[in-house]
Amino acid sequence: MKNVGGLIDFGHSLASGENVAEVSALFSAYGRLDYLHLNDNYRSWDDDMIFASVHITETLEFLYWLKKLNYSGWLTLDIFPYREEKVPAAKNCFEWLKTLFEVIEKKGPDRIEQVIKKGDANQSVALVREMLTGK
Repeated sequence: MKNVGGLIDFGHSLASGENVAEVSALFSAYGRLDYLHLNDNYRSWDDDMIFASVHITETLEFLYWLKKLNYSGWLTLDIFPYREEKVPAAKNCFEWLKTLFEVIEKKGPDRIEQVIKKGDANQSVALVREMLTGK
């Protein structure tokens, strides 16, 4: 069916123990990655918190794979900022998106791919640290 696609809710994936990047790649492999809800949580409940506020490493991995998969669908916020001011919360979500995509581009997808292919956990965490700190 050509008009059937999948919606991935980042927070729901976290709460169910999924790897959101992997789920996105699977949907994409079948041409069904169509729509994304972005938020964060502590995994025990879908708190609809500011995107990338808790799971920064998983968020970075997820955005890397969206770029690698040439995802061009919707990136939508699914936050419920009852603890925060609403407009600044939304702005923070978009700033995280913009900044992390820039970090991925700056480090270079080819360099990231090299580290992934080696499968060395020490190199992987060092790469993430470099990406987040610039050191």
